Amino acid sequence: MLDAWVKQIAKELAMEDHIKVHEPGHFTLVFENEVKVDAFQKKDYSVLKSEIVNLPLKNTEALIEKVMETNLYTHGTRGSLIGLNADGNILTLSMEVDNNASYKDFFEKVEDFITVLEHWRKTAKAA
Repeated sequence: MLDAWVKQIAKELAMEDHIKVHEPGHFTLVFENEVKVDAFQKKDYSVLKSEIVNLPLKNTEALIEKVMETNLYTHGTRGSLIGLNADGNILTLSMEVDNNASYKDFFEKVEDFITVLEHWRKTAKAA
């Protein structure tokens, strides 16, 4: 399903040259403002993932506390989750999309994901 969604979004947004295919079911979509979204196909769902900010920052503890509260109450994430990469030095954002979703639902999830990503990048810079 992800392959079809990515092809359609690329065509609609005229961004065919801004999509990298790493392997079947793994894409990187590059949007304006240096927004890179990795998309992975899983068995029953697809995952959108991106980096928010490199750590540490001046106020890393305060930012992490805010992130934990946000994840706990799912306030300000529009269904996304904020976490850390495997090394614990990059704050990441991820979102699952059900493979039974329509293209319209997928497109709206991508829009929400980018909105949340940009919000948390600004929040992290202000921390």
